[in-house]
Amino acid sequence: MLVKSDRLGLVSPQRFYIDQEIYLPSINEIIIVNASIRKNSVDLSENEAKIAYNIKYNVIYRDSAHIDSKEDQFERTFNMKIPELALNKLIDFDISILNIEYTGTINLKIRAEIEIKGFKVIESEIILPDIDSDILVKTMTSSVEEIVQIKDNNFKVTGEFVIKEGLSKILLDDSRIIINKVQYRTEICTVEGECLINVIYLSDGNICTRHFPIKFNEECLIPLDAPIEISCMGEVVDCEIIVDCESIEKESTTIKISLTGKIKGFGIISKDVNFPVDAYSLIQELNLKFDDYEIQKNNCINVKNEKIKGVIHLNDDDVRIRSILATTAPYISIIEISNTDGLSIDGIVTLNVIYLNKNDEISTELAEIPYHITLDKELDKFINPIIGRMLITDTNVRGKHNDEIEINLELDIVILGVKTDHIKYIKSIKENGVIINNESAISIYVTKKDETLWDVAKALKTDPEKLLIQNPELKTTVRDGEKVILYRGLKTNL
Repeated sequence: MLVKSDRLGLVSPQRFYIDQEIYLPSINEIIIVNASIRKNSVDLSENEAKIAYNIKYNVIYRDSAHIDSKEDQFERTFNMKIPELALNKLIDFDISILNIEYTGTINLKIRAEIEIKGFKVIESEIILPDIDSDILVKTMTSSVEEIVQIKDNNFKVTGEFVIKEGLSKILLDDSRIIINKVQYRTEICTVEGECLINVIYLSDGNICTRHFPIKFNEECLIPLDAPIEISCMGEVVDCEIIVDCESIEKESTTIKISLTGKIKGFGIISKDVNFPVDAYSLIQELNLKFDDYEIQKNNCINVKNEKIKGVIHLNDDDVRIRSILATTAPYISIIEISNTDGLSIDGIVTLNVIYLNKNDEISTELAEIPYHITLDKELDKFINPIIGRMLITDTNVRGKHNDEIEINLELDIVILGVKTDHIKYIKSIKENGVIINNESAISIYVTKKDETLWDVAKALKTDPEKLLIQNPELKTTVRDGEKVILYRGLKTNL
């Protein structure tokens, strides 16, 4: 019998740099440079993946008269070598920006550090032997798992919001999708979550920011019967913000948001397999060959509302904080993952803070916050844990004591991992000839510690049912030193 199983494997993260030049002819001062990235498509071939993505740059700057912004988008591709890639199995990638640097003004040169990481499904299989019906077999039941992809589900949400202070121009926007709840019923899973849209805009010449949440409830097809676990993630495909031109000159402004998102993921199904772990025959001597099989249990852990806190101290007395105006979406990078004593993650969160200083001038501060997150100690049992995603779900920034910026972040973490166990099973059975029966009509066997009824029957070359009939006081687990009697019918040759 052929037994197949799947396990989650890490796609080794790859980091690289992208350089881009943006021309700004009328610039006096750069206020902020931001970049965001989205995956467009993945084409798989043998041991390789071609990833197409879109990178968007936003520059907020000041010219001779006022504050303005420029947006440029570029299509790029990246090829990744991936060993053990099965084309018919799930593979997923997450692409993110870790950091950006820039230099210049009119000819602005931007360097973005990009990371692509993900997971793949690795298949394994063994063949269990076909065993003749006259051989007594002891089996151990264990479950093997298959990972099946959820069919990608695109959805669209819309929302209408009023900005009471008015809006003259949108300078920058970014969006993300948060999954809050996943429920399964026959071949359908219901996914609940929200789309978060962060908008930085101008209002009466001032920089302002707002966060707009839009809830969603979507259904996805999943061709599984009673999965033991489902993991879903959300990706933004496109986000369009339309400003109501008729309201733009009024005290309040109406904006309409239309966001297209994608839900993707996988389900894990489990199937029980009876592994032969021992065997004997009443008529044949047997030669058993054993092998070791690694039983792999896939796990997906969703950690909600982990907190990161940092304080940035401004050393220059001339730039004391009067008020916080806006922040860009944080970049989050992982430096090290350790699972020696619980699962811990170390890294850096980077974001730009725009604030008004004591002279009523706009200033910016690049905040780099190191973090150390320690999770449940049970997670240290994972073999090569995979951080499927780290997503900032809430950002709170405030000025403190006029010379400090306090930053509080909340994030969700998706952790994929494999726990392993081992089973020693019979790989092959060879018959070595007929058993020569020189035994007496009555045999008495004294049991040893930790023996079972199977062990006693094997030693006496009989079947367990016969021992139970002749020794009704016996149980499946026998006691140490217990006497077991076997009566055999005498055979005579006349």
